[in-house]
Amino acid sequence: MKYLLVFFFLISSFPCRDAFSAEVIWQTKNAWNESWEEKFGQWISASVDDDFFSKNNIETDCADAMVGLRWIFARNNSLPAANMIEGSNDLFGNFSMKKDWRNLPTSSDWKQDKLFLKALRYVMDETSTRSIDGDGYPVKLTREGLHPGTYIITKADDSRHTRIITSSDFSTPAVLPFLTKSSTTPAALRNLFQEILIDQEWPSPEKKIILSFRWPVRSGSKWVLLSPEKHPQYSREQFDPALEHENPSFIKFLIDRTKSDFDPINLIELGINDIKKSLQLRILIVDEGYKYCIDYDCHQGSKGFDDWSTYERDSKIVHKFNDFKNLMDQYVNEHPELEKEWTEALVNNKITVLNKEITLFDIRELFINKKVSSYPLDTPELRWGL
Repeated sequence: MKYLLVFFFLISSFPCRDAFSAEVIWQTKNAWNESWEEKFGQWISASVDDDFFSKNNIETDCADAMVGLRWIFARNNSLPAANMIEGSNDLFGNFSMKKDWRNLPTSSDWKQDKLFLKALRYVMDETSTRSIDGDGYPVKLTREGLHPGTYIITKADDSRHTRIITSSDFSTPAVLPFLTKSSTTPAALRNLFQEILIDQEWPSPEKKIILSFRWPVRSGSKWVLLSPEKHPQYSREQFDPALEHENPSFIKFLIDRTKSDFDPINLIELGINDIKKSLQLRILIVDEGYKYCIDYDCHQGSKGFDDWSTYERDSKIVHKFNDFKNLMDQYVNEHPELEKEWTEALVNNKITVLNKEITLFDIRELFINKKVSSYPLDTPELRWGL
Protein backbone atom coordinates (compact mmCIF):
# COMPACT_ATOMS: atom_id res chain seq x y z
CA MET A 1 0.00 0.00 0.00
CA LYS A 2 2.87 2.34 0.87
CA TYR A 3 4.49 1.81 -2.53
CA LEU A 4 1.15 2.23 -4.27
CA LEU A 5 0.68 5.65 -2.63
CA VAL A 6 4.18 6.66 -3.66
CA PHE A 7 3.41 5.57 -7.24
CA PHE A 8 0.23 7.68 -7.38
CA PHE A 9 2.11 10.65 -5.93
CA LEU A 10 4.83 10.36 -8.55
CA ILE A 11 2.51 10.12 -11.55
CA SER A 12 0.48 13.05 -10.25
CA SER A 13 3.66 15.13 -10.26
CA PHE A 14 3.99 14.81 -14.05
CA PRO A 15 1.72 16.75 -16.39
CA CYS A 16 -0.73 14.67 -18.38
CA ARG A 17 -2.20 15.80 -21.71
CA ASP A 18 -5.25 17.40 -20.08
CA ALA A 19 -3.03 19.53 -17.89
CA PHE A 20 -1.93 21.48 -20.94
CA SER A 21 -5.47 22.77 -21.44
CA ALA A 22 -4.59 25.46 -18.91
CA GLU A 23 -1.71 26.71 -21.04
CA VAL A 24 -2.26 29.96 -22.87
CA ILE A 25 -0.43 32.12 -25.40
CA TRP A 26 -0.66 34.99 -22.94
CA GLN A 27 -2.48 35.49 -19.67
CA THR A 28 -5.79 37.36 -19.67
CA LYS A 29 -5.78 39.90 -16.87
CA ASN A 30 -8.15 42.53 -18.26
CA ALA A 31 -11.56 42.52 -19.96
CA TRP A 32 -12.72 44.49 -22.99
CA ASN A 33 -15.00 47.44 -22.31
CA GLU A 34 -15.58 50.90 -23.82
CA SER A 35 -12.53 52.31 -22.09
CA TRP A 36 -10.28 49.64 -23.59
CA GLU A 37 -11.84 50.16 -27.02
CA GLU A 38 -11.00 53.85 -26.74
CA LYS A 39 -7.41 52.98 -25.81
CA PHE A 40 -7.25 50.58 -28.75
CA GLY A 41 -8.29 53.39 -31.06
CA GLN A 42 -5.79 55.79 -29.53
CA TRP A 43 -3.01 53.24 -29.99
CA ILE A 44 -3.89 52.74 -33.66
CA SER A 45 -3.97 56.50 -34.30
CA ALA A 46 -0.68 57.12 -32.51
CA SER A 47 1.36 54.00 -33.29
CA VAL A 48 0.21 52.38 -36.53
CA ASP A 49 2.12 54.04 -39.35
CA ASP A 50 1.94 52.87 -42.95
CA ASP A 51 5.05 50.71 -42.41
CA PHE A 52 3.88 49.17 -39.12
CA PHE A 53 3.79 45.62 -40.46
CA SER A 54 6.54 45.84 -43.07
CA LYS A 55 9.11 47.16 -40.59
CA ASN A 56 8.22 44.30 -38.25
CA ASN A 57 8.58 41.73 -41.04
CA ILE A 58 4.91 40.64 -40.97
CA GLU A 59 3.21 39.79 -44.25
CA THR A 60 -0.40 40.92 -44.54
CA ASP A 61 -3.44 40.89 -46.73
CA CYS A 62 -6.40 43.12 -45.90
CA ALA A 63 -7.96 40.85 -43.25
CA ASP A 64 -4.53 40.08 -41.75
CA ALA A 65 -3.95 43.75 -41.00
CA MET A 66 -7.14 44.08 -38.96
CA VAL A 67 -6.68 40.80 -37.09
CA GLY A 68 -3.00 41.54 -36.49
CA LEU A 69 -3.62 44.93 -34.92
CA ARG A 70 -6.28 43.52 -32.61
CA TRP A 71 -4.07 40.66 -31.44
CA ILE A 72 -0.96 42.79 -30.92
CA PHE A 73 -2.84 45.35 -28.83
CA ALA A 74 -4.66 42.65 -26.84
CA ARG A 75 -1.45 40.78 -26.13
CA ASN A 76 0.38 43.92 -24.99
CA ASN A 77 -2.47 44.83 -22.63
CA SER A 78 -3.34 41.36 -21.26
CA LEU A 79 -6.73 41.42 -22.98
CA PRO A 80 -8.38 38.42 -24.60
CA ALA A 81 -8.27 38.07 -28.39
CA ALA A 82 -10.26 35.53 -30.38
CA ASN A 83 -11.40 34.94 -33.95
CA MET A 84 -13.42 32.31 -35.73
CA ILE A 85 -11.31 30.05 -37.93
CA GLU A 86 -12.59 30.10 -41.50
CA GLY A 87 -14.23 26.85 -42.53
CA SER A 88 -14.39 25.15 -39.13
CA ASN A 89 -15.88 28.12 -37.22
CA ASP A 90 -13.78 27.07 -34.23
CA LEU A 91 -12.90 29.92 -31.90
CA PHE A 92 -9.15 30.43 -31.68
CA GLY A 93 -7.78 32.80 -29.08
CA ASN A 94 -4.97 33.58 -26.69
CA PHE A 95 -6.44 30.80 -24.53
CA SER A 96 -5.64 28.25 -27.28
CA MET A 97 -2.42 26.28 -27.33
CA LYS A 98 -1.08 23.82 -29.88
CA LYS A 99 1.23 20.95 -28.88
CA ASP A 100 3.98 22.07 -31.23
CA TRP A 101 4.10 25.52 -29.65
CA ARG A 102 4.63 24.49 -26.02
CA ASN A 103 8.39 24.91 -26.03
CA LEU A 104 8.54 28.12 -28.05
CA PRO A 105 10.30 30.91 -26.14
CA THR A 106 8.42 34.00 -25.04
CA SER A 107 9.50 37.57 -24.37
CA SER A 108 8.13 40.71 -22.79
CA ASP A 109 8.57 42.36 -26.21
CA TRP A 110 5.93 41.10 -28.64
CA LYS A 111 8.37 41.48 -31.53
CA GLN A 112 10.68 38.92 -29.87
CA ASP A 113 7.96 36.65 -28.50
CA LYS A 114 8.24 33.58 -30.73
CA LEU A 115 5.18 31.90 -29.22
CA PHE A 116 3.04 34.96 -29.86
CA LEU A 117 4.39 35.48 -33.39
CA LYS A 118 3.68 31.84 -34.21
CA ALA A 119 0.09 32.17 -32.99
CA LEU A 120 -0.28 35.52 -34.75
CA ARG A 121 0.80 34.05 -38.08
CA TYR A 122 -1.55 31.12 -37.56
CA VAL A 123 -4.63 33.23 -36.83
CA MET A 124 -3.85 35.60 -39.69
CA ASP A 125 -3.53 32.65 -42.09
CA GLU A 126 -6.71 30.96 -40.86
CA THR A 127 -9.01 33.99 -40.96
CA SER A 128 -10.26 36.09 -43.85
CA THR A 129 -12.64 38.91 -44.74
CA ARG A 130 -15.43 36.32 -44.65
CA SER A 131 -14.67 35.03 -41.17
CA ILE A 132 -14.09 38.42 -39.54
CA ASP A 133 -17.53 39.41 -40.78
CA GLY A 134 -18.89 37.07 -38.09
CA ASP A 135 -16.29 38.24 -35.55
CA GLY A 136 -17.80 41.72 -35.55
CA TYR A 137 -21.03 43.57 -34.85
CA PRO A 138 -22.55 46.60 -36.67
CA VAL A 139 -21.84 49.87 -34.91
CA LYS A 140 -23.60 53.16 -34.27
CA LEU A 141 -22.90 55.89 -36.82
CA THR A 142 -21.46 58.23 -34.22
CA ARG A 143 -18.04 59.46 -33.15
CA GLU A 144 -17.96 56.74 -30.52
CA GLY A 145 -19.19 53.98 -32.80
CA LEU A 146 -16.81 54.89 -35.63
CA HIS A 147 -13.71 55.03 -33.44
CA PRO A 148 -10.29 54.07 -34.84
CA GLY A 149 -10.17 50.28 -34.83
CA THR A 150 -13.58 49.97 -36.46
CA TYR A 151 -13.38 48.12 -39.76
CA ILE A 152 -15.29 48.23 -43.04
CA ILE A 153 -15.89 45.14 -45.15
CA THR A 154 -16.84 45.76 -48.78
CA LYS A 155 -18.34 42.84 -50.69
CA ALA A 156 -18.32 42.46 -54.47
CA ASP A 157 -19.32 39.15 -56.05
CA ASP A 158 -16.66 36.63 -54.93
CA SER A 159 -14.20 39.22 -53.57
CA ARG A 160 -14.11 41.22 -50.36
CA HIS A 161 -11.96 43.98 -48.96
CA THR A 162 -11.34 45.27 -45.45
CA ARG A 163 -10.38 48.81 -44.44
CA ILE A 164 -9.60 49.95 -40.91
CA ILE A 165 -10.57 53.36 -39.60
CA THR A 166 -7.20 54.45 -38.24
CA SER A 167 -7.77 58.10 -37.36
CA SER A 168 -10.54 60.63 -36.93
CA ASP A 169 -10.48 64.41 -36.88
CA PHE A 170 -13.44 66.32 -35.49
CA SER A 171 -11.64 69.58 -34.74
CA THR A 172 -10.07 70.71 -38.05
CA PRO A 173 -12.88 72.10 -40.24
CA ALA A 174 -11.11 71.61 -43.60
CA VAL A 175 -10.32 67.91 -43.06
CA LEU A 176 -12.72 65.04 -43.71
CA PRO A 177 -13.49 63.18 -40.48
CA PHE A 178 -12.20 59.65 -41.12
CA LEU A 179 -9.03 58.10 -42.56
CA THR A 180 -8.61 54.40 -43.26
CA LYS A 181 -5.69 52.08 -43.87
CA SER A 182 -5.67 48.71 -45.58
CA SER A 183 -3.48 46.00 -47.02
CA THR A 184 -4.38 43.94 -50.09
CA THR A 185 -3.94 40.53 -51.70
CA PRO A 186 -1.83 38.52 -52.03
CA ALA A 187 -0.36 38.47 -48.53
CA ALA A 188 3.04 40.14 -48.74
CA LEU A 189 5.47 42.35 -46.90
CA ARG A 190 4.04 45.77 -47.75
CA ASN A 191 3.13 49.15 -46.35
CA LEU A 192 -0.47 49.86 -45.47
CA PHE A 193 -2.41 52.00 -47.92
CA GLN A 194 -4.09 55.12 -46.52
CA GLU A 195 -7.21 56.68 -48.00
CA ILE A 196 -10.04 58.98 -47.01
CA LEU A 197 -13.43 57.56 -46.09
CA ILE A 198 -15.52 59.16 -48.83
CA ASP A 199 -18.21 56.53 -49.51
CA GLN A 200 -21.43 57.87 -51.01
CA GLU A 201 -23.20 54.50 -50.90
CA TRP A 202 -24.82 53.42 -47.67
CA PRO A 203 -23.85 50.14 -46.03
CA SER A 204 -26.03 47.10 -46.60
CA PRO A 205 -25.65 43.52 -45.34
CA GLU A 206 -24.98 42.32 -48.90
CA LYS A 207 -22.49 44.99 -50.02
CA LYS A 208 -20.80 46.84 -47.18
CA ILE A 209 -20.79 46.68 -43.39
CA ILE A 210 -19.06 48.72 -40.68
CA LEU A 211 -18.08 46.59 -37.71
CA SER A 212 -16.23 46.48 -34.43
CA PHE A 213 -14.80 43.27 -32.98
CA ARG A 214 -16.98 41.32 -30.56
CA TRP A 215 -15.46 40.85 -27.12
CA PRO A 216 -14.24 37.39 -26.03
CA VAL A 217 -15.85 36.51 -22.69
CA ARG A 218 -15.99 33.52 -20.37
CA SER A 219 -19.11 31.36 -20.45
CA GLY A 220 -18.64 28.69 -17.83
CA SER A 221 -15.46 26.83 -18.73
CA LYS A 222 -15.43 28.08 -22.32
CA TRP A 223 -14.58 31.26 -24.15
CA VAL A 224 -17.20 32.71 -26.50
CA LEU A 225 -17.73 35.94 -28.39
CA LEU A 226 -20.20 38.25 -26.70
CA SER A 227 -23.45 38.48 -28.66
CA PRO A 228 -23.62 41.63 -30.81
CA GLU A 229 -26.64 43.10 -29.02
CA LYS A 230 -24.78 43.22 -25.70
CA HIS A 231 -22.10 45.64 -26.92
CA PRO A 232 -22.61 49.31 -25.99
CA GLN A 233 -22.01 50.58 -29.54
CA TYR A 234 -24.23 48.00 -31.26
CA SER A 235 -26.72 49.39 -33.76
CA ARG A 236 -28.23 48.42 -37.10
CA GLU A 237 -28.95 52.00 -38.11
CA GLN A 238 -26.45 51.76 -40.96
CA PHE A 239 -28.96 49.44 -42.66
CA ASP A 240 -32.01 51.66 -42.01
CA PRO A 241 -33.72 52.42 -45.37
CA ALA A 242 -35.58 55.39 -43.90
CA LEU A 243 -32.32 56.99 -42.76
CA GLU A 244 -30.81 56.39 -46.19
CA HIS A 245 -33.87 57.85 -47.90
CA GLU A 246 -33.57 61.05 -45.86
CA ASN A 247 -29.79 61.23 -46.42
CA PRO A 248 -28.88 59.83 -49.87
CA SER A 249 -25.15 60.60 -49.47
CA PHE A 250 -23.64 58.41 -46.76
CA ILE A 251 -20.48 60.48 -46.28
CA LYS A 252 -22.50 63.71 -46.14
CA PHE A 253 -24.63 62.11 -43.43
CA LEU A 254 -21.50 61.15 -41.47
CA ILE A 255 -20.06 64.66 -41.86
CA ASP A 256 -23.29 66.30 -40.69
CA ARG A 257 -23.59 63.98 -37.71
CA THR A 258 -19.97 63.92 -36.55
CA LYS A 259 -18.46 67.16 -37.90
CA SER A 260 -21.10 69.76 -38.64
CA ASP A 261 -18.53 72.56 -39.06
CA PHE A 262 -16.82 70.84 -42.03
CA ASP A 263 -15.41 73.33 -44.54
CA PRO A 264 -14.98 71.97 -48.11
CA ILE A 265 -12.25 74.47 -48.93
CA ASN A 266 -9.61 71.69 -49.25
CA LEU A 267 -11.92 69.07 -50.74
CA ILE A 268 -10.42 69.25 -54.23
CA GLU A 269 -6.84 68.83 -52.99
CA LEU A 270 -7.92 65.96 -50.73
CA GLY A 271 -9.68 64.29 -53.64
CA ILE A 272 -6.82 64.64 -56.11
CA ASN A 273 -4.27 63.26 -53.65
CA ASP A 274 -6.50 60.35 -52.66
CA ILE A 275 -7.21 59.37 -56.27
CA LYS A 276 -3.53 59.60 -57.20
CA LYS A 277 -2.64 57.22 -54.37
CA SER A 278 -5.19 54.68 -55.60
CA LEU A 279 -3.87 54.91 -59.16
CA GLN A 280 -0.25 54.57 -58.05
CA LEU A 281 -1.15 51.42 -56.16
CA ARG A 282 -2.88 50.02 -59.25
CA ILE A 283 0.28 50.70 -61.27
CA LEU A 284 2.27 48.50 -58.88
CA ILE A 285 -0.36 45.74 -58.84
CA VAL A 286 -0.67 45.63 -62.63
CA ASP A 287 3.12 45.51 -63.03
CA GLU A 288 3.72 42.86 -60.35
CA GLY A 289 0.73 40.83 -61.47
CA TYR A 290 1.87 40.78 -65.09
CA LYS A 291 5.29 39.46 -64.05
CA TYR A 292 3.72 36.83 -61.79
CA CYS A 293 1.24 35.64 -64.42
CA ILE A 294 3.98 34.96 -66.98
CA ASP A 295 5.13 32.01 -64.83
CA TYR A 296 2.00 31.03 -62.85
CA ASP A 297 -1.65 30.28 -63.49
CA CYS A 298 -3.82 33.41 -63.41
CA HIS A 299 -6.89 32.09 -65.18
CA GLN A 300 -10.27 32.64 -63.57
CA GLY A 301 -10.69 30.35 -60.57
CA SER A 302 -6.99 30.25 -59.74
CA LYS A 303 -5.27 31.85 -56.78
CA GLY A 304 -3.31 34.01 -59.22
CA PHE A 305 -6.57 35.38 -60.59
CA ASP A 306 -7.84 36.18 -57.09
CA ASP A 307 -4.57 37.87 -56.16
CA TRP A 308 -3.87 39.90 -59.29
CA SER A 309 -7.17 40.72 -60.98
CA THR A 310 -8.43 44.23 -60.21
CA TYR A 311 -12.18 44.07 -60.75
CA GLU A 312 -13.10 45.31 -57.27
CA ARG A 313 -10.21 47.78 -57.19
CA ASP A 314 -11.20 49.26 -60.55
CA SER A 315 -14.78 49.60 -59.43
CA LYS A 316 -13.54 51.44 -56.32
CA ILE A 317 -11.49 53.85 -58.45
CA VAL A 318 -14.58 54.74 -60.47
CA HIS A 319 -16.53 55.17 -57.22
CA LYS A 320 -13.76 57.38 -55.83
CA PHE A 321 -13.98 59.82 -58.76
CA ASN A 322 -17.76 59.88 -58.42
CA ASP A 323 -17.79 60.07 -54.63
CA PHE A 324 -15.61 63.17 -54.48
CA LYS A 325 -17.63 64.84 -57.23
CA ASN A 326 -20.92 63.97 -55.53
CA LEU A 327 -19.70 65.31 -52.19
CA MET A 328 -18.67 68.58 -53.84
CA ASP A 329 -22.16 68.80 -55.34
CA GLN A 330 -23.54 68.81 -51.79
CA TYR A 331 -21.72 72.10 -51.16
CA VAL A 332 -22.03 73.76 -54.57
CA ASN A 333 -24.74 76.20 -53.46
CA GLU A 334 -22.44 77.69 -50.83
CA HIS A 335 -19.29 77.20 -52.94
CA PRO A 336 -20.26 77.44 -56.66
CA GLU A 337 -16.59 77.53 -57.70
CA LEU A 338 -16.05 73.90 -56.67
CA GLU A 339 -17.47 72.35 -59.85
CA LYS A 340 -15.23 74.33 -62.22
CA GLU A 341 -12.16 73.95 -60.02
CA TRP A 342 -12.67 70.18 -59.78
CA THR A 343 -12.73 69.80 -63.57
CA GLU A 344 -9.64 71.99 -63.87
CA ALA A 345 -7.84 69.94 -61.23
CA LEU A 346 -8.55 66.71 -63.15
CA VAL A 347 -7.12 68.26 -66.33
CA ASN A 348 -4.06 69.80 -64.66
CA ASN A 349 -3.01 66.78 -62.59
CA LYS A 350 -1.25 63.87 -64.26
CA ILE A 351 0.22 60.48 -63.45
CA THR A 352 2.80 58.52 -65.41
CA VAL A 353 1.57 55.17 -66.73
CA LEU A 354 3.84 53.03 -68.92
CA ASN A 355 6.12 56.03 -69.47
CA LYS A 356 3.20 58.20 -70.61
CA GLU A 357 1.84 61.20 -68.75
CA ILE A 358 -1.94 61.00 -68.54
CA THR A 359 -4.29 63.51 -66.98
CA LEU A 360 -6.67 62.39 -64.27
CA PHE A 361 -9.47 63.59 -66.53
CA ASP A 362 -8.40 61.12 -69.24
CA ILE A 363 -7.80 58.36 -66.69
CA ARG A 364 -11.32 58.87 -65.40
CA GLU A 365 -12.71 58.57 -68.94
CA LEU A 366 -10.81 55.32 -69.52
CA PHE A 367 -12.30 53.81 -66.36
CA ILE A 368 -15.82 55.12 -66.85
CA ASN A 369 -15.94 53.95 -70.49
CA LYS A 370 -14.50 50.54 -69.48
CA LYS A 371 -11.44 50.86 -71.68
CA VAL A 372 -9.22 49.43 -68.94
CA SER A 373 -8.94 45.71 -68.27
CA SER A 374 -9.12 44.06 -64.87
CA TYR A 375 -7.99 40.66 -66.22
CA PRO A 376 -4.53 39.71 -64.89
CA LEU A 377 -3.37 37.88 -68.04
CA ASP A 378 -3.80 40.96 -70.23
CA THR A 379 -0.76 43.07 -71.05
CA PRO A 380 -0.15 46.27 -69.07
CA GLU A 381 -1.18 48.25 -72.16
CA LEU A 382 -4.57 46.53 -72.21
CA ARG A 383 -4.88 46.82 -68.43
CA TRP A 384 -4.67 50.63 -68.81
CA GLY A 385 -6.57 50.92 -72.09
CA LEU A 386 -3.55 52.42 -73.85
